[in-house]
Amino acid sequence: MWGGLADQSYPEQKVAVEYDVGTHAHPDQVPRDVRRAEDCARAGWKEVRIMKDHMANDATEAVRKIRNALNDRGWRPSLRRPADL
Repeated sequence: MWGGLADQSYPEQKVAVEYDVGTHAHPDQVPRDVRRAEDCARAGWKEVRIMKDHMANDATEAVRKIRNALNDRGWRPSLRRPADL
């Protein structure tokens, strides 16, 4: 399963989330990241890349990006409430 290699994954929707920190800008890391993204696409997964600035304001932008990717893959949030509420 390709998603097992991601920082976070949603196997049912085949969405892989990668959090890129400063080390991803290193010249040796860039080609590995490109190959990883290509492998992800070949395996039928959608990769969502989250950068530090996406985490501002309670990670609003990161959540939006991930939710959009999940929605694109057919996910819909449950409207059910927990039984104990």
